[in-house]
Amino acid sequence: MSQYNHEKLLKLARELLPNDPSLVEEMKEIIEDTPEHSVRYEGAWQDGVGWYAVEVEENLHEILWDTLLNELRECNRLVELDRIELPDDIAQNIDELLEDLPPDANRWNWIETEGWGWKDRSRWYKLMPNGFLKEVQKRVISPDKLLVRLDVDSVEYEVCLIDAFRFEKIKKLSQESCYGKIVKVEDL
Repeated sequence: MSQYNHEKLLKLARELLPNDPSLVEEMKEIIEDTPEHSVRYEGAWQDGVGWYAVEVEENLHEILWDTLLNELRECNRLVELDRIELPDDIAQNIDELLEDLPPDANRWNWIETEGWGWKDRSRWYKLMPNGFLKEVQKRVISPDKLLVRLDVDSVEYEVCLIDAFRFEKIKKLSQESCYGKIVKVEDL
């Protein structure tokens, strides 16, 4: 028996995308049609030189978690950051999460004026991206929203914007599903 709780993951998907029932339906189909332990498929991989055909083996829980993250990305609810990404690049990614807000030309002025710019590499390099994301939460994100990191064990930073009132429920469902972790960026 799997340690992963698919039903809790489906509830988590409903909380993260409450207006998109198609994600839950897609995940239900995957659960019904996919063996629990592993799936082999062929894919392509690029290493900067060229494309290579690869055979990949994934477990059902990996496929479901990836499906959730990919749908969040497609809906502009999640961005992937590299841990050595520049503040300006992070700001551009975070703007994708803020597309529902009115444009604000001054939203990111503090990056240069308060020592987070390219010229101040020593500061941001020590604090990236956790320290910078904490500043973004304080300076850019409204109090009723939270930046959260999904899947804290991965190398990439999967950052999502959620309603603050949903956080405890989302965190609990994530823990109960045993799929991934969800942490406020202010707690990183």
